[in-house]
Amino acid sequence: MFGYHIKLRWKYFTILFIASLLPMLLVAVVSDRGSYRLGKAISDKTMQELSETVNREIVTVTQNYATIVQREKASVEFALGIITREAELALASPPPEPRKVYFAEDFDDPATAPVDIMESPIHEMYGDDGSIQMKKVSFMEPNFVLAPGVDHHTVQAQIDQLSSLTPTFRMILNQFGEEIYWLYVGLEQGVHAAYPGHGGYPDKWDHRDRPWYQWAKSRGNVHWGPPIVDATTKRLILTASSAIFDREGVLAGVAGIDLMIPTILLQKEVRSSLSNSVQSFLVGRESMPGGQTIGWILSQTRDNTVFGTREEKLQALKILPQEENDFAPLWPHLAPGSSGSVEMVFRGVDSLCSFAPISEEMYFVLIAPKSLVTRLPEEVGASFEQFARGQDVIFLVAMGVVLLLAAIIAFLVSRSNTKNVISMVGGFKKLEQGDFSVRLAIRYDDERDMVIHTFNQIVPKLEDQLRMSKELAFAKEVQQSLLPHKNPQLTGYEIAGQSIYCEETGGDYYDFIPIDQGRLAIVVGDVSGHGVSSALLMATVRAQLMQRVLLDGSSAKKLDDVNKQLCRDTEENGNFMTMFYAEIDSDQKEMVWVRAGHDPPILYDPRLDQFRELKGEGLALGVFAEYEYEQYCDTLSPGEIICIPTDGIWEITNPAGEMFGKDRLKAIIRENSQVTVDELLSTIITQVKSFCAADKPDDDITLVVIRVL
Repeated sequence: MFGYHIKLRWKYFTILFIASLLPMLLVAVVSDRGSYRLGKAISDKTMQELSETVNREIVTVTQNYATIVQREKASVEFALGIITREAELALASPPPEPRKVYFAEDFDDPATAPVDIMESPIHEMYGDDGSIQMKKVSFMEPNFVLAPGVDHHTVQAQIDQLSSLTPTFRMILNQFGEEIYWLYVGLEQGVHAAYPGHGGYPDKWDHRDRPWYQWAKSRGNVHWGPPIVDATTKRLILTASSAIFDREGVLAGVAGIDLMIPTILLQKEVRSSLSNSVQSFLVGRESMPGGQTIGWILSQTRDNTVFGTREEKLQALKILPQEENDFAPLWPHLAPGSSGSVEMVFRGVDSLCSFAPISEEMYFVLIAPKSLVTRLPEEVGASFEQFARGQDVIFLVAMGVVLLLAAIIAFLVSRSNTKNVISMVGGFKKLEQGDFSVRLAIRYDDERDMVIHTFNQIVPKLEDQLRMSKELAFAKEVQQSLLPHKNPQLTGYEIAGQSIYCEETGGDYYDFIPIDQGRLAIVVGDVSGHGVSSALLMATVRAQLMQRVLLDGSSAKKLDDVNKQLCRDTEENGNFMTMFYAEIDSDQKEMVWVRAGHDPPILYDPRLDQFRELKGEGLALGVFAEYEYEQYCDTLSPGEIICIPTDGIWEITNPAGEMFGKDRLKAIIRENSQVTVDELLSTIITQVKSFCAADKPDDDITLVVIRVL
């Protein structure tokens, strides 16, 4: 380091001593003009390139989030289809045995309300004075509302039929959680059932007059209408509705699902990935009877807007004329299926607006101020101007004293360079503190340029690595939350399971799904490959399976339906998933299973000291959509142990290349047949890890152990 200081100092001394006054003057003039031209050129070029880059990035992000919203929309439509189908089946069936039902007015009186009624933080209710309080709801019972003039006795059969939908309502709400606000079915006869159960309906309220009922009634299929105000909470909601038909194809009623606006807009995710100044919106158009069109805009603030003619304002929404004017440049670009961007003035700020379609008449919109783009070029231009002024001063001083004070000038210039070196150190300190925007804009034309060049190249790579690490950690946390958090409790059985991934995320999957009292579904699956792509496919199959298992049908039929849906998702990428699906009955002590390309589980009978495998025919899921699976059944004897592993256990190798194999696994099962399933599972996992002698295995490892008590 000391040698470099001496070398640079003598370099400056020699150049300054040889240089004459006239060349320095010429250099000063040329350098001054060149610096200004260079600064302006770089600033303009940076502005152009950065504008194009940010534009492309925001459009891509908009399309990605629109795809996420589309998937959420498809999931809601799938749930709505379940409600519609179950309602049509209930209406086509004889009325069930009458059960206790609760009408909306029962919920307004604690003496007549269901026993589980409680305040729900999800269902906030706005008062006329602007106050907010939590609404009381029941998650056990729905509420019924009769339209004005409808006699209770004339529609008793329909009330009993709709009351049979309560398990379906609960199942869907459990799957979606806080994403869903209300589930309901309204009939032409004037009967309305809603879940979770609640009161607070206005006098003479008739569901048949509500916009969502009229939309579905006029269109006949699933429809997403513009935002409306919920009748009981005054919250702004978005509704999907679908017509219900009887056996003759005549309209019997409408099913609907309400969503709160914040669950759709993803505002927090958008700001975390871009900037806090970026805003997200849902923008749509709705064709009304008579040929008029309503335009509507939703944000996460309470200033949500619906606009059109004065007669078309929906209920009591706050109208913001300036908002309508701000969005005026966007409307001509919203053609069906189109995405892109447009520059416009939004709330008095020059902004970049990008849009992507969610449906034919609904768009996801991001608006970012253009200052995000122009700030960096302006800083670059200012830096060059400051640099040019500094050069002028240096050259003016140098011209007067260059010959007599060359050594002194060299010393001063050396100190100036030392400051730049200190700025390099400052850059490293900023990087150490997590500021990845730092870059070194210094040039020396000597060995130090290698350090600067390496620094400027490595900073974005470090940022990418950190971002990827955080995203993988989040993906791991999400995937781990999908796996069972505890072992199930089933009379007559001990059951335990565990998954270990070779990367942050993986493709192995196991689950315990209660079907009804005394019946449990046990699932073990293995997606081809591992990593993020396998984790996404695993999550997709889990969602499909969780919804299908709780519906009626044989085990084979359930996997038929999951396979058909998965083939549509994987037909272009060729991914697939092996699965062993079993249902066990605590009363009958029997197991019904379906093999979808998965290795047969191992069954050990300690009384006979015999092993056998639960075999059966079956292709992997996602290979052939028309394949029909077969199910197999066997009676289980007390003491029998069933191990359902993925191939990551017996195919794992040690440093010598030797596979663990099924024989070692069987030996461990035989030696530990008397311990609990938790201890047996822990012993197997421990010995597998010890065998491979590595911190992480080469493949995902999953194991479920069952003992018949």
